[in-house]
Amino acid sequence: MRKTLLILLWVLIVSCSNRENDAIFQKALQNIKRIDSTDVERNSYKSVVNIELVFKGKKLNKIDVDKLEALLKKEPFRLDIHIQLIGYYVRNNKEDQKEYEEHLIWAITNYPDLEFVVSSFLQVDSIISPNLYKKIEKLWLRQIEVNNDNHLVLLNASNFFFHANPNLAEKLLKNAKVLAPENYDISRYLTTFYEVHDKPKEAENEKKGFAANRLKKLESQLGESLGADYFYCLLDITKQAYISGSFEKAVDYANKLLKESSKFENDWNYGNAIHHGYIILGLVSFKSGDIVKARDCLIRSGLVSGSPQLNSFGPDMTLAKLLLKSGKNTTPEKDDVKAVIQYLQNCKNFWRGEVDLLDAWIKTIESGGTPDFDKNCHYDTIIP
Repeated sequence: MRKTLLILLWVLIVSCSNRENDAIFQKALQNIKRIDSTDVERNSYKSVVNIELVFKGKKLNKIDVDKLEALLKKEPFRLDIHIQLIGYYVRNNKEDQKEYEEHLIWAITNYPDLEFVVSSFLQVDSIISPNLYKKIEKLWLRQIEVNNDNHLVLLNASNFFFHANPNLAEKLLKNAKVLAPENYDISRYLTTFYEVHDKPKEAENEKKGFAANRLKKLESQLGESLGADYFYCLLDITKQAYISGSFEKAVDYANKLLKESSKFENDWNYGNAIHHGYIILGLVSFKSGDIVKARDCLIRSGLVSGSPQLNSFGPDMTLAKLLLKSGKNTTPEKDDVKAVIQYLQNCKNFWRGEVDLLDAWIKTIESGGTPDFDKNCHYDTIIP
């Protein structure tokens, strides 16, 4: 059940980024609320509630805000109201700076372990807002001192110091990992930290180490999963098998995933399963020297109608980058290059908000160049 919850959480995060996805957001939220509370970890459920409140806050008008601000004077410890107002002020580019500061300081002072998806809204740029940054910096340093045994506090603090004080951010992430070695957010943000700060080997090692541990855990749970839970678990386990370097397992699980997906053609996760299943089969084929199969898998991976994630963030470009590199300095007629171009054309069917970018990539390739795919390469940090 928890696997289903985590996937639905991801749908919520994706849909929050686009107001056109309100229906998707509400459907996922209702599905989560129907999950029996005994099967839900407290922090995960709080995360759902907080996302909903931020989303609601972004829709508030000035009259609503004035009413909530007045209500806070009577009930100053209403976390739900503070979160809604933070959502409103973030949406309005923090025009009401004084009010925004008050809610920001209150949240960090009283809830330093607020779920990470919400605390990511509580960001202050040290260059744009130096005075406010100094105030918040003092708050977080105090929270680190008092709550050095709370991995959520350390994780949130690392997010605040991510760019302005990278040495401290890395230290906080490592300490958080010691406290909660199986926490996905910590490993994910530690990986991101290494990538952003140009430490590709450390990023790759972090990804592989976490994936190997997660793979073992998922394999122990797979046999107990049924229906949609089994389908969702297969997608996750296929990814972790590949990332950890267990390529034989990755192929086995990818084939099972593609076979199982035929039962879930109307599921929001169907497009993800087809896309990533074929991408992973293609990556393993490329690494083993079967370039013809790799090309075929790439094209098949793009023949999907989309998903909340694919529609928002686009296709994975790891295999495309590998194939393009193998066809480097050749004409567009080269089979590897043609496969990549066909793949990009297929992706226009679901990544409709970035058709211009896809066309620009195609034009670059046809001119003999190599587009920058790195932001969409999710499987290999270091391309061989």
